[in-house]
Amino acid sequence: PLDAEAAFGALPTPLRLRADPRFTGHGVTVAVVDAGFFPHPDLIRPTNRIRAWVNAATDAVDLHTFGPDDTPVWPGSDAGTASQWHGLMTSTTLAGNGWLSHGLYRGLASDAELVLVQALGSDGRIGAERVLRALRWLTAHHHALGIRIVNLSLGVEPSIRDGMDEIVGAVTSLVLAGVTVV
Repeated sequence: PLDAEAAFGALPTPLRLRADPRFTGHGVTVAVVDAGFFPHPDLIRPTNRIRAWVNAATDAVDLHTFGPDDTPVWPGSDAGTASQWHGLMTSTTLAGNGWLSHGLYRGLASDAELVLVQALGSDGRIGAERVLRALRWLTAHHHALGIRIVNLSLGVEPSIRDGMDEIVGAVTSLVLAGVTVV
């Protein structure tokens, strides 16, 4: 039998999770709400699949949209800060195509398109109000961007309960609009 760990070193995500290779996320747009993001080559080569970057950490939501031939750039996209790490990991595990590894280390939905929603403010915090702003923005714009799935892989301070009921309500609104929220 194949010793996958010996053959690959680090196991590719689809192999580790026994994902069916027929399901690639083609035709699906996923919004990822996280601290920050980096336009990794596995998301933008040979064709850019980042459709938008949204800053929901500010009162006036900032939107940058991109086409398949664009090289996406947004404020701080090339900063190389620690706050970009988690969103980078989440977005490439989800939709990376393995460009840098010739397809070996690809994500679960390697053909999916992305809307990246930043919730980390300049103060280094993700509060309930920022997550709520992101969810409300997604509720208002999911149809225009073709978003079918929203991924929330972040948290707010557990000692602060203000806004949690509103967050649950905003998630419910997305679900009722036909968006899958994970």
